[in-house]
Amino acid sequence: MKLLHVADLHLGKVVHGYSLIEEQRHILAQIVTTVKERHIDAVLVAGDVYDRSVASEDAVALLDDFLVQMAALSTTVFIISGNHDSGDRLNFGRRFFCQQNIHIAGTYAPALGKVTLTDAVGPVHFYLLPYVTKAAMRHAWPEETMDSYDAAIGAAIDHARVDFTARNVIVAHQFVAHGATRPQVGGSEVMAASVGTIEAIGSEVFDGFDYVALGHVHRPQWIGRETVRYAGSPLKYSLREADDEKSMVLVTLGEKGAPVVTERIPFHPRRDLRHVTGTLGDLRQQAKGEGDAAEDYLYVTLTDETPLLDAMELVKQFYPNAMKVEFAHRQLRELGDAAGSAVEEKSFHDWVTAFYAQEGGSPPNEEEWAVLLAAAREAGVTE
Repeated sequence: MKLLHVADLHLGKVVHGYSLIEEQRHILAQIVTTVKERHIDAVLVAGDVYDRSVASEDAVALLDDFLVQMAALSTTVFIISGNHDSGDRLNFGRRFFCQQNIHIAGTYAPALGKVTLTDAVGPVHFYLLPYVTKAAMRHAWPEETMDSYDAAIGAAIDHARVDFTARNVIVAHQFVAHGATRPQVGGSEVMAASVGTIEAIGSEVFDGFDYVALGHVHRPQWIGRETVRYAGSPLKYSLREADDEKSMVLVTLGEKGAPVVTERIPFHPRRDLRHVTGTLGDLRQQAKGEGDAAEDYLYVTLTDETPLLDAMELVKQFYPNAMKVEFAHRQLRELGDAAGSAVEEKSFHDWVTAFYAQEGGSPPNEEEWAVLLAAAREAGVTE
């Protein structure tokens, strides 16, 4: 059985005032093409379908068009909600969609939305675990002790009563680590966190599953074993992701116990996201030789000795889709490339943490962080 694992679409995302809806349309077309050419049996969408809980009209229309194409190909689709999604809104029409082999789990259910597909070898059971908090799991199972995220997710799996003698795949949207090894974040993720750390789930909680399709972290990677994998976001949503190669994961399941084969299939963006450094004059000359690449989304660091008035407007004359322009400090420039030419921004989490430390107040709890993050997204403070 062939599966295609994608995640963190963030449909409707706006970065520095630029709507990426057409870039996302281009990416979804590549998923459709891959489904056709590689004869995919099922597509796994591991959460953060939309960028906001109240999705834009363009984003909803884009997902609608994608699902219509999947239904026309008779390809099964599994979708779960992420922390950016409204689970209840994503659930709209899900019973009708099931008739078109589109299975949506916007909110937690004890059976984890179990769906069984069959190939020449036999059945494969798919379990859908949308983004859940400890508080939600404690409400669902008040009789159980859940002192950690690990215990909460473990309880969700235990109550699903998975038959691990069969072939099983789970789709989940959580922050998963393996021992002391934590996933490398891309930079554009917004995660519920406690001050100073993000509470992680041990990869061991998924032991027994033949493949674990994860969402939440935007940098593609595997955790603990190659079959516990983040697909990553299909587009670069942050300067820290500029060097990442975005991809979807082709997963081939054989019989139970046989090695699961994974293959990363690169996405090819309509416009790349890059960082360039130089004087205004040097970059103008550089842009002349870049052709279509001059249309990329760019973070620009100017090394001119003195600041320039209306620098953004000057840069846009040759880099029309420049997202941000900043000046390098002379001291930073003298450190050379080894020190890094990009001046990285602090994350929202870092700023809030620093503020509370400075004021000496009690740090936000889990529920307060959720409110702060939601407000920051709506205000455009975080990406």
